[in-house]
Amino acid sequence: MLPSQRRKNNWFPNIIFYEAHVYKLRDLIRDIQNNKWTTLERPYVPPSIVEITLAEDQSETEISQIKKGLEDLTSIKPDLASIKNGLEGLTRVKKELEELTSIKKELKGLTSLFDNFKNEVMTELNKLQTS
Repeated sequence: MLPSQRRKNNWFPNIIFYEAHVYKLRDLIRDIQNNKWTTLERPYVPPSIVEITLAEDQSETEISQIKKGLEDLTSIKPDLASIKNGLEGLTRVKKELEELTSIKKELKGLTSLFDNFKNEVMTELNKLQTS
C-alpha cells in the first residue's frame, strides 16, 4: 500500500466489529488455554473474552442442573399421585373416625340412661322385697 493510501482515514474504520458464534469461540479459547493450538504462534485472548466464555460455561452447567431438576420432578410426579391418593384415604378414615366418636358419645348417653333405669328398677325391687 502506498503512503498516500495509508493516510486516507476514511478507508480504515476506528472500530472493527467481529461476529463469531459463541460455541465456536469457546472451543477455540479452550484449545488456546489447553495448549492445543495448532499454529506456530499462540494468539492473545483478552481476559474479558475469557470471562464471557467462562460465564457461558457456567450458564450451561446451570441449565443442565435445572434440566436435571425438572427430570427429577417429573419422576416424582407419580409418587405425588400416590401420596394424593393416600391423603384422600386418610380424609375418609378421618371422617369415619369422627362418625365413630359421635357414636361413642351416643353410646355413653345410652349407658347412662341404662344405668339410671337399672338403678330405678333396683330401688323398686328393694321396695317390693321390703314390703
